[in-house]
Amino acid sequence: MKKTQEINTEVLVDLINQLSEISKWLAGEYTSIERAYNRYQSFYVPLSDALRDFGIRIEYNGYAYILEAVRIIIERNNLDLSLKTDVYPPIARKYHIRQTDSIEHNIRNAIGAAYRDNIKEPGSNMMGIFHRKPTSKQFLMYLADYVRRSMYEGQATEELNVG
Repeated sequence: MKKTQEINTEVLVDLINQLSEISKWLAGEYTSIERAYNRYQSFYVPLSDALRDFGIRIEYNGYAYILEAVRIIIERNNLDLSLKTDVYPPIARKYHIRQTDSIEHNIRNAIGAAYRDNIKEPGSNMMGIFHRKPTSKQFLMYLADYVRRSMYEGQATEELNVG
């Protein structure tokens, strides 16, 4: 009898994603590894910094969902998106989650925890800019706008350095 090994689907999906990025680079979609790295830096670094400043910790389940939600909002470049129909379903597909309610719940919990931390210890994070706890949509739209501005400033800086 042959022993069969169980395949870890999360590891397999991660490997496929990495191969996809490599194939994009090989096909010339990325002119260099630096360009791909700069693209990563211009989006994820400002967003990760902002999440830290707002008190959204990486150990929250909603952290990864917030990253994806902001990416989707920026890619679609539309401030009138519906989270329930335009943002949560692609996140659910990416993370193999059947119901979008858990995504919404985890994002709300991460925002709520950071907001409560700021109430307990005022000034401990940037949640103090909101007069009351922001809705998920308010928070995600604010972050998307912040990252868009950061990306634009980064491009302007690169252009200045080149010339």
